[in-house]
This record gives sequence, structure tokens and C-alpha cells, in this order.
Amino acid sequence: MAYNQTDGATHNPGDVGHLVLGVDAVGKYKTLLIGTAGALATTSADNSFASGVIDALNETVECVVSAGAGTVGCQLTGDWAAAGDLITFEATTNGTDWVSIYTSMGASAVIITGQNGIYQLGVAGYIRVRVRGSTWGSPGTCNVSFNSTVGPSAVVISTPLPQGANALGSVIVSSMPPITSTQGVLVAGTATIGAIKLVTGTASIGSIAGTVQTVLSPLVMGTSAIGSVNVTGTVQTVLSPLVMGTSAIGSVNVTGTVQTVLSPLVMGTSAIGSVNVTGTVQNVLSPLVTGTSQIGSVLIGDVYSVKLASGTSNIGFVTTTLAPLSSGTSQIGSVLIGNTPTVLLGPGTTGIGSITPATTGGLSTYHLVCGTSTNNKSVKSTEGQLFGWYLLNSNTNVRKLALHNGTGMPGAGISLYFTLVLPGGAAANVFNDIGITFPLGIGITTTAGIADNDATGILQNDLNINLFYK
Repeated sequence: MAYNQTDGATHNPGDVGHLVLGVDAVGKYKTLLIGTAGALATTSADNSFASGVIDALNETVECVVSAGAGTVGCQLTGDWAAAGDLITFEATTNGTDWVSIYTSMGASAVIITGQNGIYQLGVAGYIRVRVRGSTWGSPGTCNVSFNSTVGPSAVVISTPLPQGANALGSVIVSSMPPITSTQGVLVAGTATIGAIKLVTGTASIGSIAGTVQTVLSPLVMGTSAIGSVNVTGTVQTVLSPLVMGTSAIGSVNVTGTVQTVLSPLVMGTSAIGSVNVTGTVQNVLSPLVTGTSQIGSVLIGDVYSVKLASGTSNIGFVTTTLAPLSSGTSQIGSVLIGNTPTVLLGPGTTGIGSITPATTGGLSTYHLVCGTSTNNKSVKSTEGQLFGWYLLNSNTNVRKLALHNGTGMPGAGISLYFTLVLPGGAAANVFNDIGITFPLGIGITTTAGIADNDATGILQNDLNINLFYK
């Protein structure tokens, strides 16, 4: 036995060191270290590998970090991700206490993941890393493979660069947060920043991709020349009212969404030339004045509400929302309806011809035979209505189905909308033409206890759930 030797040191006759296991074929020591928890831990300058399977809550797969390793690769595969399970990445420096660490998958940095892929863990300073099944409610399986590679780690710049000249060579950025310029003004020379305020004079900027909001000051009376502006994205422009007289605007070509608010047209003759817009246009016009108001040819894709002034108003084809028919006999001539919304009939005698069943537009259905868990499920992630359900409890004990109003995955015993409690061996069958509104979305959980905060999971096949919603 020798003393005070380190792994990989050159062996010389007569050397003494600390717990040397032996010497390899090229004359390098192989050592055995004592961990802080009393466990033996080996170190090696070679790459190390580990693999295993996670199929239950808090199961782990560990990998020893090679001496000199800066990065450990971890690949996750299997059917676990489709079931909503989650994996947490962790590391330790003493072999006993584990903490969560960030890992990268492409341009994203995460601590917890719910998808398969290859992840890179920066491991400088750690002796072991692992993955743990931190959320598990399905029979899914996650296959884990580690590769601890000797070499440098990734470099992350987390603090601002100081003022002056900063040379970074070639940098490829796949994603970045918004950049705010503390100067706000381009200085003489070449300046490339995110937020830009042009100084007086000539300022040359290459191409800008993204969302641009431009507020223009009012055009002065006279000739105001604007060159050619090409914008890809969303543009919101606020123009001051046009002055009385002749206001000439050249050619404006916009691809995207344009919202224009025009000031009321003055009495008399108001001439607007040719406006060509590709996209969605919303115009707010002031009410027509009393008397004769002549408008040339107007093509409108959608009319919300129209109030006609007193006198004679001649309109061609108009889509109109009618108030409820009054009591008695209400006669309507010929009405062509392309799409029929919900109609509310007033009291009295109301005659409707015939109602023909349709093959589209009905309710959606959701079916689930519960597994061994609280079965946290998002039925619909947007606003909806629940019209009915058929539930069966095959267990001899009480089981509870909780309904949640939310956009994401619900939590058992948290933010309940209302609950349905079924005795052992019982079923529930309800349907109504008027649905129960869920303003945010429809979610469900199942528990064995009836208390609102109960989060005890049920057994496989305990509940057979069928929901009818829109």
C-alpha cells in the first residue's frame, strides 16, 4: 500500500501514497477514494457510462462523473413522456445530498423535463449525477443512458459585457431574450443593438425581423415625403387626423394586420383615393349625418350592428341580428341564412318549419378507464360547456370525480370547480340541453376520499368516465 498518490500519477519505484489499488499497463496509478458519507468512490480519467430504467415514482438512474469531465450526456427514450410523467435532473458533491441542476436540450435550459431527447449536463465540481422520476402516474417506462465524457464544459455568459471593445469572434445564437439599449442612440460608426433610436441625419440599419410598433408624429401641413418602407410582421400605426383640404398619401403596401382609426369625415365632399390592403382591416366610421349620405361601392365581409337613421335608407344585402319575436303572429318575408346561430323565441305562438338533424356540429365526447393514480387530465384547455356524463364506480368503496376550471393540467385536491361522489358499485347518468360553463377549460382528477383537499389516488379500473362537452 502507498500514500498520497492521485489517480493517473506516474508510478516510480519506492513511491508511497494513499490507498492505491494498483498500476495499469502504462504505469499509471489506480486509486480508491473515501467519500464524505463513508462510501468508497473510484475516480478515473476515462469516459464512464451508465444506463437503467425508470417506471415508478422516485426511481433513479445514476452516473459517476469521470475525473476531468466537463459534460455528461443523457438520453431519454420510452413511452413515459406521452403519459404526462416528469423527470428531474440532480447532482451531488458528497454522494449523499442531491440537488436539482439545469441541463440543456438544444437552446432550452431545464431542470425538469417531460419529453424524450438528448440532454447535456454541465458537471464540473460534481462526483455523481442522476435522473429521478419526480412525477409518475402511469405504467410508462423511461430508458436512461449516460455518457460521462472527459473534456471542457459549455460556456455561458450571464453578466453584461463592459463598455468599450469586446471581441467574441464568431458567435451563433439560437435564441435570445429582448435586448434593451441603455444608450438608446446610435453612435458614430457601426453599432448593432436591439432597441434602436435613430439620430438626426442618415442612419443605416440592415434588416429587422420581428414585431415593430411605430408611432409617427403628425405630418406637417404641406409636402411630407416618406420613402419606401417594407415591414414583415405586425405594424400598428397611429396617424393624426387629416387636415381640412387636400391630404395626399402616396402608395402604402402592407402585408399583415392593419388597424386604422379615422377621424369623422367633415360635412361636404371628402375624397379618399385608392387604398389597397392585403390582410385584415378594421375601420371605425362616424355616424352618417341626417339627410342623404351617398357612399359609392363598399364591400364588407362582416357587419356587426347597423342602426339606420330616420328617412329612406336603401341597402342591398345585409346580415342582420334580429331581436326576439313578440307575442302573437310574427311574419317575416324571405330570409336567406348561410349560418344559423342560437335563436331565442319569445312567448306566444312561434312557428318553425322543420328541424333537420345534421352530421356535424354536435357535442364532443371524452372517455377514460382510470389507472392507479389521481388521473390528472385536461379534457379541454379552452372555454367550454359540460352537458352530461355517464360514470361507473366498479369499486365497493366510495370514489370521487372532481371537475376543475382551468387551462392546464389540474392538481388533485386543488382549485375544485365541483365534485361528483359515487358510492361503491354505483353509476351516474346525467344529460342536459343547457351546459355547465367552464370559462377557462375543463379538467378532471379522481380520488378515493370525498374531502375537497383529498389527493389519494384510486385503483386501476375503479372508475369508467364518459363526458359530453362542447
